[in-house]
Amino acid sequence: LVIAPRHPERAGETRELLASKKISFLSWSARETAPVTGDTDCLLIDETGWLVNFYALSAAAFVGGTLVNIGGHNLLEPAAFSKPVLFGPHVQSTKEAADTLLKTRGGFLVADAQDLRARLSVLLTDANFLKTAGANAKTALENLQGATARTLEALKLWFK
Repeated sequence: LVIAPRHPERAGETRELLASKKISFLSWSARETAPVTGDTDCLLIDETGWLVNFYALSAAAFVGGTLVNIGGHNLLEPAAFSKPVLFGPHVQSTKEAADTLLKTRGGFLVADAQDLRARLSVLLTDANFLKTAGANAKTALENLQGATARTLEALKLWFK
């Protein structure tokens, strides 16, 4: 499990939560001084600029800012790496991406932690489904590309 708080200053809260749940973890910032052991269950990314690298290495991605009413986060970053994208219902700032991911079956709406667990269980135990969903996520991203060109074409109708 890799956890990357949107705001690295919240890493302290995340450390406390992981410790209270007795989840063994390593902070990315301590990677050179704290060895990873077989007991390490979680990697906490507490520095900016690294998340995209972990999307590339992941099996699937859950974009957590979408479970709470703060508008959502970028759903298309993991799709760029052909990773299935799981997200909650609060996608008001990224609605088109969410709708496209759902339509192509490259993304999955989850209501809560239990729903997330169930969806991940299916994805992670069915290699064909995981691969197909990842390819579908990449298709969703590709379907959304070219917005600038389409906008310019539409504007030509008004400014001939």
